[in-house]
Amino acid sequence: MVKNGLVILLDGVSSAGKTVLATHLGKILGDSVLLSVDAFILRKSNRLRWFLKSKCLRQKPDFLSVAREFHREIECAQGRHDTVIVDTILLDDQMREDLLDRINKSSLLYVQVYCPLNILEERERNRESRQRGAAQSQFDQVYGYTDYDLKLDTSKLSKEECAQAVLDSMQNRLLKNDLTIKEIRLD
Repeated sequence: MVKNGLVILLDGVSSAGKTVLATHLGKILGDSVLLSVDAFILRKSNRLRWFLKSKCLRQKPDFLSVAREFHREIECAQGRHDTVIVDTILLDDQMREDLLDRINKSSLLYVQVYCPLNILEERERNRESRQRGAAQSQFDQVYGYTDYDLKLDTSKLSKEECAQAVLDSMQNRLLKNDLTIKEIRLD
């Protein structure tokens, strides 16, 4: 399969603002596709429940195999769409390497969506849908990685400012690789 679409990979802990940013970018870009690890897990929830229940009885759950299935979906989308926006949490080097090995690096914009832990914990308290302690348990694992193309702090930047930074970086990435894209600006 030819890998030709641009992948905007938004990586950060729970409650960092990835989904808000991904949704906003999707509205701006229009003809993009949004892939969320949360939506993927919900779509696969019955199978995952069975998997985790059966595996937990015998061994540690293999979350990497679930991640690999999501990564295959991203890889396929890159071959079919001009822009793929991915909202995910890469918890360790194995998950990260599996995904990065599948994506054409010249067509990848790898974005860290960051937020300080105290604000993440406040966001978890203020949103019923958030599991308390998720951000803290993921924080060091996710933010220990440093080789991003762009780092955004959602405690300091609005979703519009974050989106503009992504669009500017996306434009630079495409120009650097002699690819073209229509001019996209936020007003």
